[in-house]
Amino acid sequence: MVKSIYRLTVIACSAFSLLMQYTISSVRANQTKSEFDYNNFGFWSEQCRLFDNLRKYTESLEACEKAIALKPKKKNVLVWTTRSNALLKLGRYAEAVTSYNQVLQTEPNNSFVLTQKCQALSQMGNHEDAISSCEQALRINGNWGKTTPAKAWYNRGLAFKKSAQHQEAITSFERAILINQDYSLAFAQICGTLTDLKRYEDAIKACDNAIENNKNGDWGESSPLIAYQYQAEVLTKSERLDKAIEAYKKALEINPNDAIIWYRIGKLQQQLASYNEALASYSMAVQVKPKFSQALARQAEMHNELKNYQQALESSDKALAGDGIWGDTKLAELWVQRSTALVNLNKYEESIADAENAIALHESNAKAWNNKAVSLWHLGKYKEADKAAIKATGFNNKYTQAWFNRGRILSSLKKYSAAVTANDQAHKGEKAQNNNANRAKIMPNKGVSLWHLGKYKSARQLAREAVIYNRNSFEAKYNRGVIFLRLEQYSEALSAYLKADSISPNNPFVLTGIAMAHAGKGNYQEALKVVEKALNINPDYTLAQQQRGMFIAKIKADLKDKNIEKNQIKNND
Repeated sequence: MVKSIYRLTVIACSAFSLLMQYTISSVRANQTKSEFDYNNFGFWSEQCRLFDNLRKYTESLEACEKAIALKPKKKNVLVWTTRSNALLKLGRYAEAVTSYNQVLQTEPNNSFVLTQKCQALSQMGNHEDAISSCEQALRINGNWGKTTPAKAWYNRGLAFKKSAQHQEAITSFERAILINQDYSLAFAQICGTLTDLKRYEDAIKACDNAIENNKNGDWGESSPLIAYQYQAEVLTKSERLDKAIEAYKKALEINPNDAIIWYRIGKLQQQLASYNEALASYSMAVQVKPKFSQALARQAEMHNELKNYQQALESSDKALAGDGIWGDTKLAELWVQRSTALVNLNKYEESIADAENAIALHESNAKAWNNKAVSLWHLGKYKEADKAAIKATGFNNKYTQAWFNRGRILSSLKKYSAAVTANDQAHKGEKAQNNNANRAKIMPNKGVSLWHLGKYKSARQLAREAVIYNRNSFEAKYNRGVIFLRLEQYSEALSAYLKADSISPNNPFVLTGIAMAHAGKGNYQEALKVVEKALNINPDYTLAQQQRGMFIAKIKADLKDKNIEKNQIKNND
């Protein structure tokens, strides 16, 4: 066992010649021993530094503390400094500061330690003391070890940057570069600081300088990854989204397993309405980090945009079971996405429950109110639906989808003039955005209300125009069918409904319309066949139930009439 530990130690240190020499000498010195002398201060102090060089900071800390425990009164600056660095790297900043102070009691003029303390204080948010510590290091300017004053200027710059003292930060980073002209990390931080100042062109130049002119520069324990990230951020803020995506992809070439970068790429692709690409990026983020709630929520949103409603529901459930860190994607928005998936899956009661979950978290969420309104409308609760729709349009007066749905609800309440006004509001918004696809949905919806107001010519014209705007619009085809049905133009209604069915097969509303058009043409047997198909899909659809009863009654009446006629003919014979 002991020999195995020695062999692993030697292998791990192969890249570090100095450490290798120590390990070999240690082995030789202990060849006659059956086991390590675990009470040997020198052994643990060397292990402390060894693991530090290997960047195994947990192991380094453990070894340092064992060395200190063996000789607590010994003023071993190297061990205490290494211990402090391990605490810093592990993010235990308050402990690191205390540990650095222990070193400074022995060596108050240790510039390196003061610089490291500066970094720890800055990470704690104590920027004023951090700056003071860095400035003290620069004034003393001694005992830097393997580093240089450039590190102190750099850490001073970070503290100023985090405290939003941008110009002082830039000055500090520039001083660091004067000392170390290959300090690429400092160039990258200048880029980030200039971005904060909204000096986007200068920021891009600074990032380019870090990446292009300093490919072999001094990145410390960082890498060009940080420069690409800053570059992507400034390009995003200057609305050069395609270029920002390219920068993030360069970052992924360095670290393809960065879930945050995949997430940010997805957000940019979503902004560009590249929903398939965005979905793929969010999926990669989730692949790297399976419990990534924000990415799962965005994934659900993309599935909804692409009408993958079952997948949207599944992603929503995974997001709820994830890490619970919502960041820029709020929990209320996730409930909205889940509600959206459910309403499109005809699960209206569940959709209402999720919409109310969203409203409880964010009362002014117009999308949640809209989902509630739509679900209530589908359940035939028109008055309640109207109240929810009023909330949706009240919280967001430019929410065209909510105005569209309010128009449908008002039409169901037989408030046709108000429905026309609501549809006009929706149409105005979509026209301003030049969204012809949505205009194609709104126009026939308005046409139905106009028909009820006796404006038949206008209703027919809107139905025709809707198809021109979007030949593949389901709503245009469906509502055109509704208008022609009510105009008793059954052949035209049947044609429109059949086209709607080709876009959205097995839709109970469409199938019922097809059945009614067949009935209008006197084909009750076919009408019964189609309406029963609609009821198989949605047994609770009231209109389909009513029409089925009417068709059966008509078929029976026709059969009775035929029997009477047959008997009359027989009697005449």
